[in-house]
Amino acid sequence: MAGKRVSFYISESLNDNLGVLSRRMGISKSVLVDRLLEVPVESLVTLLSALPESPSAGDVVRFRGRSMDLVERQISEMQEILREV
Repeated sequence: MAGKRVSFYISESLNDNLGVLSRRMGISKSVLVDRLLEVPVESLVTLLSALPESPSAGDVVRFRGRSMDLVERQISEMQEILREV
């Protein structure tokens, strides 16, 4: 997997759980985190890009309608990723 190295802190329990999952799935924690975060982060970027930085009340109402479509798509994509692993 080509990518960029990053460093951040997570709780010990999250690290332990990622370790359990990565060992059971036979993949590294880096690959696991990449696969778990890729779709939700991309969806959030798309979602927030559709909303102005200083939204009006009307913008927020339109945003809610668009967000449901994105959430449903995100759930579907995450289910597909989990089936592939």
